[in-house]
Amino acid sequence: MGEWLAVLKGERTWIGYGKGTLQDEKQNLPLIPDGVLTLCEILSVINKEKPSKEKVLGENIIYARHYTFNADVNKLFQYVFSRFK
Repeated sequence: MGEWLAVLKGERTWIGYGKGTLQDEKQNLPLIPDGVLTLCEILSVINKEKPSKEKVLGENIIYARHYTFNADVNKLFQYVFSRFK
């Protein structure tokens, strides 16, 4: 319940950059609040393996450049339904 409230208040987002992202790498990305889930966590569940640092950085860039609400919803559904495979 705490995550829902934090997202509604704008303190967090549902999806954030990967935890392995270094501070200097984040300087080239738009600033967003920490996510309840990270792209790294989502990729780990979907692909059933831990993504490389390069893969996480690439996903961060793609996510930032091509962000849409629908993309967030799609990633959340992929995350949820991949857990049941």
